[in-house]
Amino acid sequence: MAAFVIWPTRPLHGTVVVGVAALGFLGILFCTPAGIGIYPDSVVYVGVARNLLQGQGVTYFDENGHMAPVTHYAPLYPLVIAGLGLTGIDPLEGARWVNAVFFAFNIMLVG
Repeated sequence: MAAFVIWPTRPLHGTVVVGVAALGFLGILFCTPAGIGIYPDSVVYVGVARNLLQGQGVTYFDENGHMAPVTHYAPLYPLVIAGLGLTGIDPLEGARWVNAVFFAFNIMLVG
């Protein structure tokens, strides 16, 4: 029975995977100079991150224009973006960098 390998045992293969991940990271940043594409879910995630930074909790504006607790969207992504916001990075720009990092991690996981 073959053993489960977490990282490639051939050094060259690992180097290539890390190199491709780095290119993917830079590619995402190059292709999104104006920021990430804004879709309804993105608006909610960035809005929740901004509300967290303003001390309003995990809330967003619902379809009626009222602040409502987030019950339909996962809260971890806005928490990560808000964490970057604590360093002074705008949540919209932070989402771009988080997406680039996650893209690079996905490349390394698949590689």
